[in-house]
Amino acid sequence: MSLKIQKDGKVVIAYRATLEEVKVFEEVRQALKRSNKSDLIRFLVSEAHEKILSQNIPAGTN
Repeated sequence: MSLKIQKDGKVVIAYRATLEEVKVFEEVRQALKRSNKSDLIRFLVSEAHEKILSQNIPAGTN
């Protein structure tokens, strides 16, 4: 994976994927009706982040 910061402060992420992985990504994007690839990535990262945190936060802290 590589990162590049643009002049507007946004970060461009590039990663290598197989054709099968790209196909699955597009199928998921269409199934979730996400408007573009960046939107899908933000959504998936947010969902995964919430799942990870909910499993790793001790019950007494909520």
